[in-house]
Amino acid sequence: MTFPIQSNSFKTAITEKRPLSLQEINEDQVSKIQDCLETEVTSLLCVAVPSNQEDIVTMLVCLANKDSFCEADEDLVAETFRCMTPILHRAKAYEEEKRLREECQSLLTVAKSLFTHLDDVTLLLREIMAQARHLTKAERCSLFLLDKERNELVAKVFDGNVAEDGTETSIEVRIPANQGIAGYVATSGELLNIHDAYAHPLFYRKMDETTGFKTR
Repeated sequence: MTFPIQSNSFKTAITEKRPLSLQEINEDQVSKIQDCLETEVTSLLCVAVPSNQEDIVTMLVCLANKDSFCEADEDLVAETFRCMTPILHRAKAYEEEKRLREECQSLLTVAKSLFTHLDDVTLLLREIMAQARHLTKAERCSLFLLDKERNELVAKVFDGNVAEDGTETSIEVRIPANQGIAGYVATSGELLNIHDAYAHPLFYRKMDETTGFKTR
Protein backbone atom coordinates (compact mmCIF):
# COMPACT_ATOMS: atom_id res chain seq x y z
CA MET A 1 0.00 0.00 0.00
CA THR A 2 1.48 3.33 -1.05
CA PHE A 3 0.44 6.96 -0.54
CA PRO A 4 1.71 10.01 -2.44
CA ILE A 5 3.12 12.17 0.37
CA GLN A 6 2.05 15.49 -1.11
CA SER A 7 -1.64 14.61 -1.35
CA ASN A 8 -2.62 12.89 1.89
CA SER A 9 -3.12 13.53 5.57
CA PHE A 10 0.09 11.76 6.62
CA LYS A 11 2.09 14.67 5.19
CA THR A 12 1.32 16.59 8.40
CA ALA A 13 3.03 13.96 10.56
CA ILE A 14 6.09 14.01 8.28
CA THR A 15 6.49 17.77 7.88
CA GLU A 16 5.50 18.78 11.41
CA LYS A 17 7.01 15.67 13.06
CA ARG A 18 4.06 15.19 15.38
CA PRO A 19 1.55 12.39 16.08
CA LEU A 20 -1.78 12.22 14.23
CA SER A 21 -5.13 10.92 15.46
CA LEU A 22 -7.90 9.29 13.44
CA GLN A 23 -9.81 12.57 13.21
CA GLU A 24 -6.91 14.21 11.33
CA ILE A 25 -6.74 11.57 8.57
CA ASN A 26 -9.11 11.83 5.62
CA GLU A 27 -11.66 9.12 4.87
CA ASP A 28 -9.89 7.86 1.75
CA GLN A 29 -6.70 7.02 3.65
CA VAL A 30 -8.68 5.49 6.53
CA SER A 31 -10.53 3.30 4.04
CA LYS A 32 -7.24 2.06 2.54
CA ILE A 33 -5.85 1.30 6.00
CA GLN A 34 -9.00 -0.67 6.84
CA ASP A 35 -8.68 -2.65 3.60
CA CYS A 36 -5.05 -3.41 4.43
CA LEU A 37 -5.82 -4.47 8.02
CA GLU A 38 -9.08 -6.19 7.00
CA THR A 39 -10.87 -4.65 9.98
CA GLU A 40 -12.76 -1.50 10.87
CA VAL A 41 -10.57 1.22 12.37
CA THR A 42 -12.24 2.99 15.28
CA SER A 43 -9.16 4.72 16.70
CA LEU A 44 -5.74 5.43 15.29
CA LEU A 45 -2.41 6.83 16.43
CA CYS A 46 0.20 7.71 13.82
CA VAL A 47 3.68 8.53 15.13
CA ALA A 48 6.49 9.97 12.99
CA VAL A 49 9.88 8.39 13.71
CA PRO A 50 12.97 10.37 12.63
CA SER A 51 16.35 8.94 11.74
CA ASN A 52 18.95 8.85 14.50
CA GLN A 53 21.60 10.50 12.33
CA GLU A 54 19.42 13.09 10.60
CA ASP A 55 16.31 14.91 11.70
CA ILE A 56 14.34 13.38 8.83
CA VAL A 57 11.24 11.21 9.26
CA THR A 58 12.04 7.75 7.91
CA MET A 59 8.89 5.90 8.97
CA LEU A 60 5.35 6.36 10.24
CA VAL A 61 4.09 3.93 12.87
CA CYS A 62 0.31 3.48 12.98
CA LEU A 63 -1.48 1.85 15.93
CA ALA A 64 -5.17 1.06 15.63
CA ASN A 65 -8.17 0.24 17.79
CA LYS A 66 -7.21 1.02 21.35
CA ASP A 67 -9.90 2.45 23.64
CA SER A 68 -7.90 5.60 24.21
CA PHE A 69 -4.40 6.56 23.05
CA CYS A 70 -2.38 8.79 25.36
CA GLU A 71 0.93 10.64 25.40
CA ALA A 72 2.60 7.63 27.02
CA ASP A 73 1.73 5.58 23.92
CA GLU A 74 3.34 8.21 21.72
CA ASP A 75 6.53 8.20 23.82
CA LEU A 76 6.68 4.39 23.89
CA VAL A 77 6.36 4.11 20.10
CA ALA A 78 8.89 6.88 19.49
CA GLU A 79 11.52 5.37 21.80
CA THR A 80 10.99 1.77 20.64
CA PHE A 81 11.32 2.55 16.95
CA ARG A 82 14.14 5.02 17.48
CA CYS A 83 16.17 2.03 18.65
CA MET A 84 14.90 -0.07 15.72
CA THR A 85 15.69 2.51 13.03
CA PRO A 86 19.40 1.57 12.58
CA ILE A 87 18.47 -2.11 12.28
CA LEU A 88 15.81 -1.36 9.66
CA HIS A 89 18.24 0.82 7.72
CA ARG A 90 20.82 -1.97 7.68
CA ALA A 91 18.18 -4.45 6.54
CA LYS A 92 17.13 -2.13 3.71
CA ALA A 93 20.77 -1.64 2.72
CA TYR A 94 21.24 -5.42 2.61
CA GLU A 95 18.14 -5.87 0.46
CA GLU A 96 19.35 -3.16 -1.93
CA GLU A 97 22.78 -4.77 -2.17
CA LYS A 98 21.15 -8.14 -2.85
CA ARG A 99 18.96 -6.61 -5.56
CA LEU A 100 21.96 -5.00 -7.24
CA ARG A 101 23.87 -8.30 -7.18
CA GLU A 102 20.94 -10.08 -8.83
CA GLU A 103 20.67 -7.35 -11.47
CA CYS A 104 24.40 -7.54 -12.19
CA GLN A 105 24.13 -11.32 -12.56
CA SER A 106 21.23 -10.88 -14.99
CA LEU A 107 23.22 -8.33 -16.98
CA LEU A 108 26.10 -10.80 -17.20
CA THR A 109 23.62 -13.39 -18.49
CA VAL A 110 22.43 -10.93 -21.13
CA ALA A 111 26.02 -10.14 -22.11
CA LYS A 112 26.75 -13.85 -22.51
CA SER A 113 23.63 -14.26 -24.66
CA LEU A 114 24.68 -11.33 -26.84
CA PHE A 115 27.79 -13.22 -27.89
CA THR A 116 25.94 -16.55 -28.14
CA HIS A 117 23.14 -15.27 -30.41
CA LEU A 118 24.94 -12.68 -32.51
CA ASP A 119 24.08 -14.73 -35.60
CA ASP A 120 20.32 -14.81 -34.84
CA VAL A 121 18.63 -11.45 -34.23
CA THR A 122 15.27 -13.01 -33.29
CA LEU A 123 16.80 -15.15 -30.54
CA LEU A 124 18.90 -12.20 -29.39
CA LEU A 125 15.87 -9.91 -29.05
CA ARG A 126 13.91 -12.63 -27.25
CA GLU A 127 16.71 -13.08 -24.71
CA ILE A 128 17.12 -9.33 -24.13
CA MET A 129 13.38 -8.89 -23.55
CA ALA A 130 13.13 -11.92 -21.28
CA GLN A 131 15.90 -10.54 -19.06
CA ALA A 132 14.41 -7.02 -19.10
CA ARG A 133 11.05 -8.44 -18.07
CA HIS A 134 12.69 -10.49 -15.31
CA LEU A 135 14.71 -7.55 -13.95
CA THR A 136 11.70 -5.21 -13.81
CA LYS A 137 9.21 -7.93 -12.77
CA ALA A 138 6.95 -6.89 -15.65
CA GLU A 139 4.23 -9.04 -17.22
CA ARG A 140 5.21 -8.23 -20.80
CA CYS A 141 8.06 -6.62 -22.67
CA SER A 142 8.11 -5.18 -26.19
CA LEU A 143 11.15 -3.95 -28.05
CA PHE A 144 10.51 -1.39 -30.79
CA LEU A 145 12.89 -1.05 -33.73
CA LEU A 146 12.76 1.98 -36.01
CA ASP A 147 12.05 1.28 -39.68
CA LYS A 148 13.41 4.48 -41.23
CA GLU A 149 12.20 3.66 -44.75
CA ARG A 150 8.56 3.42 -43.65
CA ASN A 151 8.92 5.78 -40.67
CA GLU A 152 7.39 3.12 -38.42
CA LEU A 153 8.17 1.49 -35.10
CA VAL A 154 8.27 -2.29 -35.37
CA ALA A 155 7.64 -4.34 -32.22
CA LYS A 156 8.16 -8.02 -31.63
CA VAL A 157 5.50 -8.78 -29.01
CA PHE A 158 5.85 -12.13 -27.27
CA ASP A 159 2.40 -13.27 -26.27
CA GLY A 160 3.36 -15.98 -23.76
CA ASN A 161 2.06 -18.85 -25.89
CA VAL A 162 4.46 -21.71 -26.41
CA ALA A 163 5.06 -23.28 -29.79
CA GLU A 164 5.73 -26.98 -30.41
CA ASP A 165 9.49 -26.42 -30.20
CA GLY A 166 9.09 -24.90 -26.71
CA THR A 167 9.74 -21.30 -27.74
CA GLU A 168 7.37 -18.38 -27.28
CA THR A 169 5.30 -17.45 -30.32
CA SER A 170 5.38 -13.85 -31.46
CA ILE A 171 3.59 -11.37 -33.67
CA GLU A 172 4.90 -8.27 -35.38
CA VAL A 173 3.19 -4.95 -34.70
CA ARG A 174 3.86 -1.78 -36.67
CA ILE A 175 2.85 1.72 -35.59
CA PRO A 176 3.70 5.18 -36.99
CA ALA A 177 7.01 6.40 -35.56
CA ASN A 178 5.30 9.39 -33.92
CA GLN A 179 2.28 7.46 -32.58
CA GLY A 180 1.55 6.67 -28.93
CA ILE A 181 3.83 6.63 -25.91
CA ALA A 182 6.52 4.60 -27.70
CA GLY A 183 6.50 7.05 -30.60
CA TYR A 184 6.83 10.03 -28.28
CA VAL A 185 9.79 8.46 -26.46
CA ALA A 186 11.41 7.49 -29.77
CA THR A 187 11.13 10.98 -31.24
CA SER A 188 11.81 13.01 -28.08
CA GLY A 189 14.34 10.79 -26.31
CA GLU A 190 12.47 11.44 -23.04
CA LEU A 191 12.01 8.63 -20.51
CA LEU A 192 8.39 8.13 -19.40
CA ASN A 193 7.26 6.17 -16.31
CA ILE A 194 3.46 5.97 -16.51
CA HIS A 195 1.38 4.50 -13.68
CA ASP A 196 -1.96 4.39 -15.55
CA ALA A 197 -1.47 3.83 -19.27
CA TYR A 198 -5.14 4.14 -20.24
CA ALA A 199 -5.42 7.51 -18.52
CA HIS A 200 -2.46 8.92 -20.44
CA PRO A 201 -3.37 11.02 -23.52
CA LEU A 202 -0.56 9.48 -25.60
CA PHE A 203 -1.56 5.86 -25.01
CA TYR A 204 -2.08 3.93 -28.28
CA ARG A 205 -4.95 1.50 -27.57
CA LYS A 206 -4.70 -0.26 -30.91
CA MET A 207 -1.62 -2.06 -29.59
CA ASP A 208 -3.71 -3.80 -26.92
CA GLU A 209 -6.47 -4.48 -29.45
CA THR A 210 -3.93 -6.18 -31.71
CA THR A 211 -2.20 -8.27 -29.03
CA GLY A 212 -5.18 -8.93 -26.74
CA PHE A 213 -3.11 -7.85 -23.74
CA LYS A 214 -4.42 -5.19 -21.33
CA THR A 215 -1.68 -2.68 -20.53
CA ARG A 216 -2.01 -1.29 -17.02
